[in-house]
Amino acid sequence: MHKLLKTVTFQRADPQALPDSARAASRMGHGKCMTGRALNAEARLLRSVSAAS
Repeated sequence: MHKLLKTVTFQRADPQALPDSARAASRMGHGKCMTGRALNAEARLLRSVSAAS
């Protein structure tokens, strides 16, 4: 039965911690040649900065 069910997970993060988390995720993504993950983190960083303005 477990194979038929989709596992759904999510996390909540403190909005003030998101910029630091996004910067770290971007550095790790670039360091491991995971450009897509790095770009996603950078987009998240831009959204958090523009939302704070």
